[in-house]
Amino acid sequence: MNDEAIYDFPEPIIGDEYGLVAIGGNLSTGTLINAYKKGIFPWFNPGEIIQWFSPDPRFVLFPEKIKVSHSMKNVVNKNIFKFTVDHAFREVVHGCRLAKRDEGNSSWIVKK
Repeated sequence: MNDEAIYDFPEPIIGDEYGLVAIGGNLSTGTLINAYKKGIFPWFNPGEIIQWFSPDPRFVLFPEKIKVSHSMKNVVNKNIFKFTVDHAFREVVHGCRLAKRDEGNSSWIVKK
């Protein structure tokens, strides 16, 4: 692990009307894990101070309420996709960091 401090976070209930919970800190693995465990995520642009959000309401999927189209059921039934949990966290985050957004060549995950 690196020498950066690992920050803890307040409860998300303290967030403002936009869900802003905290400002500052770092993006060390420990800090990110502490944030994600509380439903808090970093959201900022390169060159800006890190801002931590936990909006309410959050986007939540309820599997029992999802309506799957007939064509999508056909795709799912082909078993070409695999669902895993916590299988390749580092690889997924790295892949997301490399993925470019439509607005240009910036990523939605910024590496320090």
